[in-house]
Amino acid sequence: WIFGILAGNFILAEGKNNEGKNIAANPGFEKGVDDRGLPRNWARYRYAGDSDQLKISLSSEKTFSGKYSLRIEDEDPEKSTGVETEPIPISAGRLYKASCMVYLEKGSYPSFFIQCFDANRKRISAVSLNTKTKGKWMPLEKIFIAPEGADRCVLLCCVDTKVTASVYFDEIYFGEHAQEGPLFEATVSSPIPDDATYRPSLNTELVKHQRPVALIVSPGDPAYAKLAEEAKESLR
Repeated sequence: WIFGILAGNFILAEGKNNEGKNIAANPGFEKGVDDRGLPRNWARYRYAGDSDQLKISLSSEKTFSGKYSLRIEDEDPEKSTGVETEPIPISAGRLYKASCMVYLEKGSYPSFFIQCFDANRKRISAVSLNTKTKGKWMPLEKIFIAPEGADRCVLLCCVDTKVTASVYFDEIYFGEHAQEGPLFEATVSSPIPDDATYRPSLNTELVKHQRPVALIVSPGDPAYAKLAEEAKESLR
């Protein structure tokens, strides 16, 4: 079973799920840096600030796998910084999975954004996954249906405005998700508890257009059992 949030609705994906090939370029940051000092195949976040308090580097100090991870240091709460992938081709209506591992050293709420764009490079959906857990590697993951009109996806690892953090990202994944069995949609009346690990951060555009984006709720989260039971009840 996979459970997710869809702009206030609940998606049940029933059946076996299989990850496809990882099509994100340089997902483990193992290819070193380019002449800009950024991980190869990654670009500086287009809205990143410019400050001596914002630093992006590769690190061998803490890694989830391989020799390197991405380290972001942001000590300026008024500015954001991060790096994003090269555009990844997608097809509207197909099921995909995006995920990463995050190690929060200090601060709060580093962000892993999944952004979908159309052929004119207009962003048509975006979801942010966050964690406040410090001192251990945490998975952030989402299974979603590419919205109508989408033809590319860009993943963003960043520390957004209003927060500061020192954080490591590693083992980025993006690929098509093979789904065996039907997807069911059911309304959930209660919100996700505040102590759930993964919470939706949907922008107004996403909510307004009811984009079909699913957010994973881990079986270990307090939200899991409650949401699962409500979803099953609504399908009876």
